[in-house]
Amino acid sequence: MKNHAAALTRALILAMAFGPSGNLAWAQPAPAGNELPQALEGIEPASGICRRDESVPGPDQALPAPVAPHGEACAITVREALPLLAKVANGDAAFIDLRPAADYHGFHIEGALNLGSSDLYAKPYWRRKKVVLVDSGKAEHALYRECARLKQAGYEQVHVLHGGMAMWLHQGQSIMGRTPSATQRAQLTRLSPAELWLESQNADHLILLDRSHAAMQSDFGAAHVLERTSPDAIRMLVDKHRKTLPKGSLISILLIADLPDSGVESIQRTLMPIPLLVYGDSREAFARQMATYKAMWVAQARGPKLPGCGL
Repeated sequence: MKNHAAALTRALILAMAFGPSGNLAWAQPAPAGNELPQALEGIEPASGICRRDESVPGPDQALPAPVAPHGEACAITVREALPLLAKVANGDAAFIDLRPAADYHGFHIEGALNLGSSDLYAKPYWRRKKVVLVDSGKAEHALYRECARLKQAGYEQVHVLHGGMAMWLHQGQSIMGRTPSATQRAQLTRLSPAELWLESQNADHLILLDRSHAAMQSDFGAAHVLERTSPDAIRMLVDKHRKTLPKGSLISILLIADLPDSGVESIQRTLMPIPLLVYGDSREAFARQMATYKAMWVAQARGPKLPGCGL
């Protein structure tokens, strides 16, 4: 151990003594007047690392929420996807199921392949295929971003199944694997507090709250409070909202209400083919999730902790 330490010390002394060219640094003439040695030119004073970066947000600040892109250019309905599914057998189309393998093996669209979107970049010979990206129906705006990237990579026709597997099942389309029960279908549309925040960033969502969750309107500025949480009342509000949108605009419903599975099923049937997602937990659970996220954002914005001045 002592021999190793002595060898390391000698190596450090040699590195300090010789410059990059191999010449003895100490043999160079001393600088005149107040000039710095050439080896030290361009090095900032040590006090520079102790200056406060005013761009770092304080603990009472949160990062701005991400803005999700609109998906009109990529989204297709279940009805529009069916003709493409018929082209899978002859190789003209491909349905890519992006869900975890366990979910895929439970049930999937016949002919769909369980791949990651990154796998498509390794298949340049697929770029002329009609590609349909399929997920659960949650966090769909992430698929729209992936769709745009694949088009930039040379894919000519990329689509996202609007509403994902949840909408495929609600419309009674055939699948491979075990058919989910009504309760399992309803669970596909239910959101956790973390998923609620993620979905609220999607600009294509119309956010509706039943009266028992009216206090959450302050959490979602564009949310509408329902007088009645019935399928017909929701459908009337949705139809009214759609008239204010440009033709062909994409829309999904994010409903915050405590409903039984049968109620979720009934509302989804009435809204067809518009996808429905439901959050039924408390505002307190959502607030706890947001506090956790805020702490993570602030820590990430500040970056690694720097040593104190004078070290």
